[in-house]
Amino acid sequence: MKGTLKLLAALSIILISVSCSDDEPKVDPIVGLWELDDVAREIEQSGFTYLEYENENDIFGESAYTIEFKSDFTFERILEDVAFSDGSTSDLEEEGEWELDGDELDFDAEDDEYGGLGYSFDVLEVTATNLTLSYGEDGTGFPDSKVDDWLADGTVTSSGQFTVTQEEYDSLVLNFSESIGVVYILEFDKE
Repeated sequence: MKGTLKLLAALSIILISVSCSDDEPKVDPIVGLWELDDVAREIEQSGFTYLEYENENDIFGESAYTIEFKSDFTFERILEDVAFSDGSTSDLEEEGEWELDGDELDFDAEDDEYGGLGYSFDVLEVTATNLTLSYGEDGTGFPDSKVDDWLADGTVTSSGQFTVTQEEYDSLVLNFSESIGVVYILEFDKE
């Protein structure tokens, strides 16, 4: 009898732990802290190869880019030391809510959105350790042929800096820039 009671007690504990684990909600693999590892930029039109890159570790010159997805569907995103055109740097921090609908991830930030930073993404991959997102935006660029000409005549230096006045640059933009579609592919590692 004593052995039967021990056996029933052990079976009860096993059944309770199995039934409790079935009741626990499954945690979405996107929940957690992610740090940007690699960035690629692709141009949808041909003839703009100088604008493409891959295996970069930043988008805006930042030293770190992290997103924390919380299980209550809020997020925190931090970009440290973002480089601005005037040479200054600053951290960008924002919070808000996130929603994942199939392969579409959307951020609803509490503050105004930052220009150039993605708020709607396609989820290309999510595993326990890797997250790959992409987003697109419209932009403008100069065709490769014009850039080659300008490199040859000194209008642009090998580092990509224009050597012309602001008025001349504005004229180049007006006469030679074209609308392009830009796609960013962001690869994050789970921290």
